[in-house]
Amino acid sequence: MKKEYVIGLCLILVIAGISGFVLWLQPSSNPQKGLTNDSLQEQFQSISGEVAGGSLSYKIDFNTKKPNSPEKIEVYKTVQPKVTKTDAIALAQKFNITDFADIKEGDEKISVSSKDMRYCLQLFKTGGMSYSDYKRSDTPNGIDIAENLPSDEEAKKIATLFLKERGLLPDGAKMGGVIHEKAYKSNKSSELKTVVWEDILVYYTRELNGMKVEGTQFEVEVGGHGDIIRFFSNWKEYESVGEYPIKTRDSSVETLKQKGISAAAGPDKPDTITIDEIYLAYETNAVAYKEEYLEPVWVFKGEALKNGTSLGPVKEFVPALTDASKKSLSS
Repeated sequence: MKKEYVIGLCLILVIAGISGFVLWLQPSSNPQKGLTNDSLQEQFQSISGEVAGGSLSYKIDFNTKKPNSPEKIEVYKTVQPKVTKTDAIALAQKFNITDFADIKEGDEKISVSSKDMRYCLQLFKTGGMSYSDYKRSDTPNGIDIAENLPSDEEAKKIATLFLKERGLLPDGAKMGGVIHEKAYKSNKSSELKTVVWEDILVYYTRELNGMKVEGTQFEVEVGGHGDIIRFFSNWKEYESVGEYPIKTRDSSVETLKQKGISAAAGPDKPDTITIDEIYLAYETNAVAYKEEYLEPVWVFKGEALKNGTSLGPVKEFVPALTDASKKSLSS
């Protein structure tokens, strides 16, 4: 979903091997989180694909009013950032990393770590950045536990002040909310589980031209005693390149019917998909991928059902630009 757990999870598994228990990470239960949190929407975001056999094994019900369908929409070109090792060092210093190990530069990012490898900062060449305290982030440590955490409102203030003091809070960032992330310990011989690590993820959302920018990630994790233990940003810069014709809402509905909901291809196949919300938005690429322009999309949100029981929320994106618009933008 939202970030790389490789190092944190590896440490957890090491602890699990020593103690004879299994640890895993998951956010606290919140049915609205997948629908409202832009930083977590990737876990429900479907990837376009053809329907096997050309027909659906489930029906799609549209339970939503027809939204306005403009003929054209503002399109934004992605401004490709130019980052250097000097930029990475300056950013690392904002997170109090001063005893640098070797600075590593690859095709995708520049990495700066402390000599003890506890702290790591990454500056992505596609537009994004991350910071982690590997002894605290996603790692049971005795400090990041419920009784040491600030309140949710205090966490919001701590995160916002931290960003503002370092000039890291971009214009247009809106407070989205908070999520309590947790790691659990479970005995293999029992279904009982205990929370052994917890922090508060504070996330921000973004709009352009009055529309959501889906895929935006701008997150600060607040740990025990109000410490900042992780930061992640997928926040690119854009400039308008004018208005371009888009496909109608009805045309996108037909496209959706033809290709289906790719989230429905999982092991628990639904018999019904209900679409409760349709709207125009922009979709930004994940930070690992280069982006030429911010793509307008029709967003279909709803729920997957089987025998009347919910299997979870679904979200499907259908590209909104006409073929002629795409050709014009790529030329």
